[in-house]
Amino acid sequence: PTDRRLTHERYNQTYKGVEVEYAEIFIHHKNNKIETINGKLAEGLNLSIIPTITENTAIINAINHLGATNLFNWLDTNEENEIKELTGNPNETNYPTGQLLIAKTGDEQDYSSSNFKLCWKFSINSLVPYSRNDVYVDAINGVIVKNDNTNHYDGTAQLMFNYGNLIIDTK
Repeated sequence: PTDRRLTHERYNQTYKGVEVEYAEIFIHHKNNKIETINGKLAEGLNLSIIPTITENTAIINAINHLGATNLFNWLDTNEENEIKELTGNPNETNYPTGQLLIAKTGDEQDYSSSNFKLCWKFSINSLVPYSRNDVYVDAINGVIVKNDNTNHYDGTAQLMFNYGNLIIDTK
């Protein structure tokens, strides 16, 4: 029997072992035959992958950018206890760890090498004021390259079978 399902594989681009953000290839195949390949790659990259800014310095820059007086989730005892309970790890924390990557910093559609920089990326959650952000700090000079707001808000959804409209938690 022939398998009619289309399966997909996703590959992320790396440069000298460092992930290149949003640079990926998708291979779509059926019956062990490639149907299509699509994606976007950063070409002509020529940059250092050795950070001159430490992760610790970068997180301080990111926190200061968001507001050093914010109540971040790792500063809240209830939030810290909850993450420890959820993971079963008494050492778990909400304090963000950095991911060293080659970040896409320019125009969404432009994949030229000038739109990529070596950065530390941190996912930072603040309780007061409420915000969820991915903050990118240039790993060479410590400048904030971008700050992506990742807040998710509840929304209304119309459900089938006469359940009507209900609020959906999008977190």
